[in-house]
Amino acid sequence: MRVGGQIEVFDGEGRRATAELLELGQRVGVVCVGEIISDAAPSLFLSVALSPPRAKRAEWAVEKLTELGVAEIIWLKLARTPDRAAITVNRADRLDKIAAAAARQCGRATTPRCNRVISLGELLAMEFDARFLAAQNGLSVSQLGSKRPDSPRVNLLIGAEGGVTDQEVEHIVAAGYTSVCFGNHTLRSETAAVAGAALLLTSL
Repeated sequence: MRVGGQIEVFDGEGRRATAELLELGQRVGVVCVGEIISDAAPSLFLSVALSPPRAKRAEWAVEKLTELGVAEIIWLKLARTPDRAAITVNRADRLDKIAAAAARQCGRATTPRCNRVISLGELLAMEFDARFLAAQNGLSVSQLGSKRPDSPRVNLLIGAEGGVTDQEVEHIVAAGYTSVCFGNHTLRSETAAVAGAALLLTSL
């Protein structure tokens, strides 16, 4: 980039603008921002709740979920979540940077919200219009026609690598979650999150 060049800037909250590069240093640039345009709200607000995988896998999940257009990533503490959940919280700044970089790469003006690790009870108390649990004995995505929400707030819950316990399933189902299957094979949690998000975003 050179002084006088045109670049696109965004704020992570859905606003973007074309800007002229006025000054360029090694780490800092100065731009003149033009007209600010607000992107239209997405037709589907998809929140993905998953048990934190290992650090590199968590980074991969954040990157890919951002590229897909997921609105919110919730780190979830389950009975079979390893103690490494705390590591994901400690790397929150790095994960935010990865989300911002992924948004720039794919031309997205928003970055997904990422929260601290919360309990299953806290998740189940949150408001959503439709709720789905990834499970091998669930409905296929093609069978979800009758489950399409009238409003766009949807949550997809992904279990820990060891799965969810029977007691957790009871609480999850009682909270109104519908089990949905994303294939015949056992997937890692981060793979299930990305595959499930892609299928829901194109099916609902």
